[in-house]
Amino acid sequence: MIAQESNLTPMSVQPYRDNLDNLLSHLALLDMRLLSEIQRMRLRADMQGDDEFKGLFVSEDDIEAVLTEMSQTRNGTGGTNIQPLSGLIAQKKNEIVARTEISREADESLNVENLGRAFGLSEFDINVMILCIAPEIDIKYETLYSYLQEDVSKRKPTLNLALNLLCSNTSERIECRN
Repeated sequence: MIAQESNLTPMSVQPYRDNLDNLLSHLALLDMRLLSEIQRMRLRADMQGDDEFKGLFVSEDDIEAVLTEMSQTRNGTGGTNIQPLSGLIAQKKNEIVARTEISREADESLNVENLGRAFGLSEFDINVMILCIAPEIDIKYETLYSYLQEDVSKRKPTLNLALNLLCSNTSERIECRN
């Protein structure tokens, strides 16, 4: 991963305690991306009006339950009042980069980083890997993936879901497909 400029001061950044701490940090970033995509999807649905099939495959109640759980896990409070997350996503990405760099300097071996280096993975590739292994860690991701893909049979991420979550524009989507 390439170091990016961050607003985190060196004193506030701590190396990862272990591989689990690193993986949980990547999953937290994935959670933010999923929440952001759910916001976008709901906004589009609201703008299109009522759809008789809305929530047919994965109910809104199911998603609310998962979002509430994610919110409580992330910050210890209830509720699903999700604010725009682009700033938080950027901050979390910078935190991961900074903590990874400090861990590397402390000779801490991180599996995610090691896999990336060993196989020449890009940041996009690593994020796709996290997206794919997430349901093996927590089944809630299957529910979220089904909801975002509007198909209960799509419980694993598709390329389209990965591009929706990880790319900010059409040219980036095309570049990442190659």
